[in-house]
Amino acid sequence: MDIETVMELYKKEREYQKKCFGEYSKIPSLNFASFLNFIRTYLEKAEKEYSDVWDRNLPPWLLDCEEKQNYTDTAPVQAYAELIKVMALAGAALETYTNINPKEWRGGPEEGKKWLK
Repeated sequence: MDIETVMELYKKEREYQKKCFGEYSKIPSLNFASFLNFIRTYLEKAEKEYSDVWDRNLPPWLLDCEEKQNYTDTAPVQAYAELIKVMALAGAALETYTNINPKEWRGGPEEGKKWLK
């Protein structure tokens, strides 16, 4: 999947959340910590679903995945669904509580530095 498709998926999930919950910025009981808790909850669900029984039949939205291709002819469908929610909630937290200049966020990695040492 390419980045444009990921962004399209993100936008679609955000629109879904807005229809269900409204604008997060207009819910006074929510704050950044609330989003961290939501994200943690959905990550825990994703982990649980990943280690649970996988689905043999893919839903229409999941065209394929590495697990189904390479391992068991089954897929952790619900784990991917939870991960999509995490992606959208992380974006929603940034949209709601920050104003970030993406041009100033991270330049290229410095030459010779690696992510893991």
